[in-house]
Amino acid sequence: MDPCWSVDWGETSIITKFMALYKALELTSNIRLRRLQWVGHMTRMKNERVPQKALKGYPEGRRPVGRPRER
Repeated sequence: MDPCWSVDWGETSIITKFMALYKALELTSNIRLRRLQWVGHMTRMKNERVPQKALKGYPEGRRPVGRPRER
């Protein structure tokens, strides 16, 4: 008999669901850790740097008023 026919698909689907949940939890905690590391990096950065200005949201200069000209 073929070995793939002896697999109990009910058990493997439960195992795969559990592993998918475990990996999703691991992924979210990894994302949260990376965000905290990035915030720490940004707080140590000088205020004159471009990423710090973009984070604070104080754009410099002015945009032209009205609709853009056609080319």
